[in-house]
Amino acid sequence: MKEKTVSAISYLADVMVLSGAIFLTIGTDVMIATAGVIGSPIQPLGTVISVLGTTLLTSGLIVNRRRRHMRSEQDGRSRE
Repeated sequence: MKEKTVSAISYLADVMVLSGAIFLTIGTDVMIATAGVIGSPIQPLGTVISVLGTTLLTSGLIVNRRRRHMRSEQDGRSRE
């Protein structure tokens, strides 16, 4: 049962990192594309998308680190 939980967490972390990287890239591209347009309503949207991407990317990396820690604890207990 524990192995299924760790695998599910691993999949979730990978999806979070991938989607965060995509959102961060899209948000940055939107901000760069609208940088010269004064008063564009799309600029704040690019910022929000970038912040969302950064949040997902960072959260996915943290979850992935926790997963590795859980797996190392599990391996340590099985060896004892």
